[in-house]
Amino acid sequence: MRLKDKVAIITGAAQSIGKAVALRFAAEGAKVVVNHLAHPELAAEVVSLITAQGGEAIAIAADVTDEMAVERMVRQTVESFGGVDILVNNAAIDPRKAWHEISVAEWDRVMTNNVRSQFVCAKAVYPYMQQKNTERSSTYRR
Repeated sequence: MRLKDKVAIITGAAQSIGKAVALRFAAEGAKVVVNHLAHPELAAEVVSLITAQGGEAIAIAADVTDEMAVERMVRQTVESFGGVDILVNNAAIDPRKAWHEISVAEWDRVMTNNVRSQFVCAKAVYPYMQQKNTERSSTYRR
């Protein structure tokens, strides 16, 4: 169990690649946050699969483009699991069109979801990860 007792937030984890990552991380011992935006039933299914295998997981609905929503998700993670060790920025959208058929408004939405969200999520978890790293470093110095 390579991830035993690590806490992982996985964005877009209710389906597809995010679901597979969540299940694998849980199988490796991680406590998993299954982030979703609009699929509570799918997120609940992922949590059920994890807990049925003896793992720990919670589902949290949060729009990863919304800084306040992400901060709430991270706070809820810390309250539930005591910290954050791993962030998998998986949430993404794909307009499924040729690039020249995408409107500027669609392009802006894709960039906000696929790029800005990466920054927003990383910024929100950084203080918790930095704190854990500092605690580990001071333990090694003793």
